[in-house]
Amino acid sequence: MTRVWCLWELYCAVKHKLEIQFRFPKRQEKLFLSALVNDFDEIMTKMCQVDVEKAQTCDPRDLEMIFASIRESEGGMEQLNKIVLDSMREWFVTLGLQAVAHIGTEPTESSARLLHQVALLLKSQGKYGHALDLIKRALKMFERCFGMDHPSVAACLGHLAEVLKLQGKYDDSLKFAQQSLDILERTLGPVHPDVAVCLNNFAEVFISQYKYNDASRVILRSLNIFERTLGPDHPQVATCLYNLAEVSNLQDKYEDALPLIQRSLHIRERSLGCTHPDVATTLNRYAALLWQQGKHDKAGPLFKRSLNIQVRELGDHPHVATALTDVAGLYKRQYDYDEALTFARRSLTIQERTLGCDHPDVATTLNNIAFMLHSQGKCDEADPFSRRAFAIRKKALGSDHPDLAVSRHNTAVLLYQQGHRVQGLEDIFRSVKSMKEAVGTDHPTVRDMHQTATALTNQMLFNAKEIMDKSNQSLDNNNCAEGPDWFKNVSPEGVFR
Repeated sequence: MTRVWCLWELYCAVKHKLEIQFRFPKRQEKLFLSALVNDFDEIMTKMCQVDVEKAQTCDPRDLEMIFASIRESEGGMEQLNKIVLDSMREWFVTLGLQAVAHIGTEPTESSARLLHQVALLLKSQGKYGHALDLIKRALKMFERCFGMDHPSVAACLGHLAEVLKLQGKYDDSLKFAQQSLDILERTLGPVHPDVAVCLNNFAEVFISQYKYNDASRVILRSLNIFERTLGPDHPQVATCLYNLAEVSNLQDKYEDALPLIQRSLHIRERSLGCTHPDVATTLNRYAALLWQQGKHDKAGPLFKRSLNIQVRELGDHPHVATALTDVAGLYKRQYDYDEALTFARRSLTIQERTLGCDHPDVATTLNNIAFMLHSQGKCDEADPFSRRAFAIRKKALGSDHPDLAVSRHNTAVLLYQQGHRVQGLEDIFRSVKSMKEAVGTDHPTVRDMHQTATALTNQMLFNAKEIMDKSNQSLDNNNCAEGPDWFKNVSPEGVFR
């Protein structure tokens, strides 16, 4: 997007609400599909670097006139960037799906790999259901090409497990991850780097289930394999150490996490260089640990160094958004909601631009913004963020996903606080029930939801009798499944997730 007059045509199309379509010459379509199969990460990186403000022309007056017109329009440059990137994302998917549609019934390795990579493209855009269908097709084709015991089959099973994890189907995810691990151990042996990578994928599912001991166990086995096969100073060793530190951090074991993250940082700086994005990610986690220990003076410069590296090396990239979200979370835990909102809004802008406005990660950030506004008593401001998060999750994740239950819960809390108490409380109880069905009774988020329901029910019970009369059916001992017997005095708030 470097020619300013092309940018002007795009601007005019947007201004007059015309459909934007992209086209490749046939030769470039083939090059794109080849890159999709062989260099997927490079495509994603290049997409994140698209910026309409980088457009150029020979005549500076043309540039000034066109930029001025765009900046004066509704949404300005940022809105045009979003529209262009959304159109490009859809175009890439269309090209991939058109290529998939021409795959014959005869199984070939190239067809299987194309199916697999188009599935990953869909996954990157949060289109998990469609991605799952293509991965299953690719899996069948790999199995017909190579048989059941082959590393390509194992890799496909691993990605199938990852998509199921993103859909909140943790038991199914573990089942396919185990199949992948079994194949790799049979074909490559139990002490192979690919086995270690698969074990790290197991750990991610366990972390999503809050099974931290299981996560630590498989990460330690992965670490042992990497150290034996690749040496103690390999970047994969650093990744395992980072993951172990993350598990300790999630359990508030900051003293245990600190030496692990320090060693991970040391390895990555030596092996990758001090300006590598992975170094920036490690610096961000190191800074977060120091911050959580109250060492704000040491954490601040590390946060700045991490962000500077990522912005310089990646530009507006989802990893930068993740770093900003982490910083927002730290300020939130310090109850500094104004500062937290500043970082969360910056993260949202980058996510909408690089991932699209309907991506599940966007919903997470919207939910967090709603939480912080609600915590400031700004329920009316929080409500549209919460409702938009719910709508995105419902569309992208389906009705049984635990994150949808979280969004339903938070929207219900806001509804209650806005004066719609009966409906709000009924929706809260529904969200608790949905969350229990998704993750089980002992999940920490279920306990958080219970506490909120308790506090708000208490508030209703001790408030006006007329509210009790209207809500008899949902609050009496016969119909309220949770009942007043588990009431406690707690402060009502949403769930930060």
